[in-house]
Amino acid sequence: ERLSSDLNLWQKKWVNDTEFVDNCIYSNNNQPTANPDFPPSRAPTMKIGPRCIDDHNFHIDGFKCTALGKAYCGQRDKNGRMMKNYCRKTCNFCGRRSCKDSSFFYFNGIRKTYNTCEKLGMWKCGTKDKLGRRVDEYCRTKCNFCRL
Repeated sequence: ERLSSDLNLWQKKWVNDTEFVDNCIYSNNNQPTANPDFPPSRAPTMKIGPRCIDDHNFHIDGFKCTALGKAYCGQRDKNGRMMKNYCRKTCNFCGRRSCKDSSFFYFNGIRKTYNTCEKLGMWKCGTKDKLGRRVDEYCRTKCNFCRL
């Protein structure tokens, strides 16, 4: 008897003579559920970038993000890491834009199309150019820097 009721619940029906759908999908005429089992989630629920916080391990010459302030956001530490990528809150570098490739970056500073993030090979992601800039710090999309 239980098997029979389960089968009825999941009974298939034809829609537009070609497509199968579960009855349960249309059981309420696509209206909101009167008494849902769970409260609705806050919108939006999709992730739009890394959290907007400062990395407490990042520093330049011993000074942490807040001590350095916004004036240093374009500076790099001794390892070639750009401050704004690690001090997102201090530099107000949050959301999707913080994971996009820089349109101003040219490998080795040579302003040619083949030196843009879009044209560079993935093998360059773990390297520094002759100016000491880490490619993945500028080509954030190409190199999966944010790992969303």
